This record gives sequence, structure tokens and C-alpha cells, in this order.
Amino acid sequence: MDKADREFIMTQVPKTNTIEDFWRMVFQQQCSGLVLLCNYREESTQSCEEFFPTDAAAYKYFGQMFVNTKKVDHLEKTKIYTIEVLPDGCSNSFVTQLAHFTSWPEKPGPIGVICNAGVGRSGAYVAIDVACARLFKGYQSNMKDIALELRRQRACSIDNEVQYFFVYSTVLCYIKAKMPKYSKQVSKFYADLKQSLGKPKRVLITKQYNLIIRNPSFPVLILIVK
Repeated sequence: MDKADREFIMTQVPKTNTIEDFWRMVFQQQCSGLVLLCNYREESTQSCEEFFPTDAAAYKYFGQMFVNTKKVDHLEKTKIYTIEVLPDGCSNSFVTQLAHFTSWPEKPGPIGVICNAGVGRSGAYVAIDVACARLFKGYQSNMKDIALELRRQRACSIDNEVQYFFVYSTVLCYIKAKMPKYSKQVSKFYADLKQSLGKPKRVLITKQYNLIIRNPSFPVLILIVK
């Protein structure tokens, strides 16, 4: 995406018959970081298969792909896995890091962003990163354009208005924390936006979200910092 710091590969969490393909993609694209945004079990149901060894020094073959968890770092609500990937018949392995939940390494190369369907939470995550990167560089962040661009590249990205609201509120928090001169105006705008979650003002967020999908010409809020 234009003016973003990173390339992203948004993907559905691997199924039993696609785990080998997933790790081959990681190896071929040289993904320097992976971000896993869902649990193996959510709401008492299994949401995905275990697609890598979760114990340090454990390894497993998925078809012709050798996957070796070299190290596990435990942080608060986050686990960082250092994973070696090696296709069968290849002599040079590739090492990447997978962050389960919210922490990930800042390294060059595309970041794999994983959630259940590979569109909703993943789309929100990418939208936040792109918007914040653009603001940091002094460019405007037009949330409509970001949402539409994501949907052109990955259909159904940001698939409900709650995720759309979350993108807005998170970017506003970023501006407030990193750009102090806008703190007062952002605080007021964020407070109004937050109240809309359970009040009639939420209709604005829902309307914006729906019209972005149905009518790309509908004007929505633009966050701009100069």
C-alpha cells in the first residue's frame, strides 16, 4: 500500500490441508515476521489447527516442510516464537519470528497477518498500521481510501462496523500519544466517537461502514496531521 512502511500478506489461519502450503509461502516470500491474532480455541470451539510446534526445541514435518521452533519467549499476553523453516531438499533454512497476539519484531520484509478468516481482524490490523505510518510521515490518512484499497487487494477486509470503529479509535489513540500538539482536539473527537458505540451516534459509524462497501464515493472522516 502506498506510503506504508511495510508489505503485508493477509492470510487465513492454515487448515489441515494447507499448513504445508502456508509454510512454503513463508519460506518463498521470506516473511520476516508473522502475527497470529486468534487462539486455537475461541468461544469453546476449535478455531484452527496447531500449525507449528509450540514448545522450544520441538520440530515437525508438514508434508515436505520442516518447521522447527528454536526458541519461545514469554511476555505478558504474548509469546514470541523463533521458527526455522526448511523445505525438503533445500540446504539453506529460513528463520522467522511469530508473535502470538500483540507484539512483533520490526524487520524488513512482508509481515504475515493471520486471523480466522484472514480478512476481519487482519484487515483492521493492517489498516491501523498503514494509517499510523502515513500520519507519522506527515501524510493524510483517509480511512475510506485505506478501507477501499484493502478490499481491492483482499476482499471483505474489515468485515463489520465494530472493527471499523476500532481502527478509528486506535489511530486516534496513536495521534494523542505520539503527537501531543493535537492532544486536546483528538481527546474531544475520540470521546465523541467512543460514546457512539452504545448510543445513536453509532449510526454514523455504521452508515459510513455500509456506504464504504456500497458506495465508494461516500465521504468519510479524514485524519490529517501536518
